[in-house]
Amino acid sequence: MTTTDSTTLARPATRSLAIVPLRVFLGATFVDAGLGKLLSAAYLGTGPRGFAAQARGFARGSPIGWLVRAVALPHPMAAGLLLAVAELAIGLLTLVGLASRAAAAGGLALSFTFFLTASWHTRPFFYGPDLPFAAGWLVLLLAGHAGLPSLDRRLARRQRVLAGLGDDREVAVPLDRVQQVCADAGRQGRCPGAIGRTCRGEQCPLTPRPAGPVAFDASRRALLVRGALAAVALTVTGVVGGGVAAAERLLGGDADGGGGLASLPSQPTQPTRPSARRATPGNEQPPSGTRIGSLGDIAVGHAAAFTTPSGRPAVAVRLGERQVVAFSAVCTHAGCTVGYDSGSRLLACPCHGAEFDPARGAAAVAGPTSTPLPAITLHLASDGGLYLPHSG
Repeated sequence: MTTTDSTTLARPATRSLAIVPLRVFLGATFVDAGLGKLLSAAYLGTGPRGFAAQARGFARGSPIGWLVRAVALPHPMAAGLLLAVAELAIGLLTLVGLASRAAAAGGLALSFTFFLTASWHTRPFFYGPDLPFAAGWLVLLLAGHAGLPSLDRRLARRQRVLAGLGDDREVAVPLDRVQQVCADAGRQGRCPGAIGRTCRGEQCPLTPRPAGPVAFDASRRALLVRGALAAVALTVTGVVGGGVAAAERLLGGDADGGGGLASLPSQPTQPTRPSARRATPGNEQPPSGTRIGSLGDIAVGHAAAFTTPSGRPAVAVRLGERQVVAFSAVCTHAGCTVGYDSGSRLLACPCHGAEFDPARGAAAVAGPTSTPLPAITLHLASDGGLYLPHSG
């Protein structure tokens, strides 16, 4: 056989290199997501950037919101840590090619869960990132290691060598070469493939034979070794990830931004005179409209949550001694409820990282949206009360 023939026969039957960019991208993205959570002191905190706030936002309106409320919200720190470790472990296993299909199945499950929660309110649906991620993980789940350089492939080859078996790679063979082999095997013309007719594979020397007991045993041992190594990797990732998260929490101090929003109780009153536009020093009015609380309920530089008469979540922010502004707390990106970060003095969305500056009319200053939060007219009365004007 010539060199050209040898090279041709050694060519892989499928172009598996085509999935290398997908494998690297998904693996690196999940590693980055897991590490980002573990290295953030705010993630396991109670502030607007914490997992608890994220889970509350994700559950609202989600078809699996009941599951989030039943599993994640009662134990937000444990659930958040488990999610971060799972993302990191799946990413690492994907990059090194260990337990490839199991890692891809985990990535698919997480991505589809994110689609049903974090991206559920994104319209049109293809603007959300999680469904394409799920499709990418499905490709890796179907392909496995695909014969690419990976720990799975090395372990399988090693077990076959120990069992005295040859390489089990599938290679591409040109049709004329197949016909030549068939003609040599059946010189009396009994092989249809040798004379250009359809080959049924009967008694063909190239037809794959069922794996024998030796090959099956080698495959089983390789599977057990992969499972053991994957279990060790998951355990180490969990221990290291938990240690990193604990250290970051200790060193990060109050990085969660002050623990979220206090609540203002609504106290309806009767209107007495036309309402003003916002609660500022020169614009104080007698009690009018729906009372949501008093100026003393909110410290300067802090905020409090309240509910509008229509039942929508809202937030009041005290910018100065006699200046309070109010906005809808529904993020203009995907409808999650924003919280107030007293450290940065920004309204932050826990779902996708949008941030709004209340001192600039809740203008979007970061994240995936450029639309500000809708302003809500709020009155500061002479008695120090905060009032919403009556509609109509």
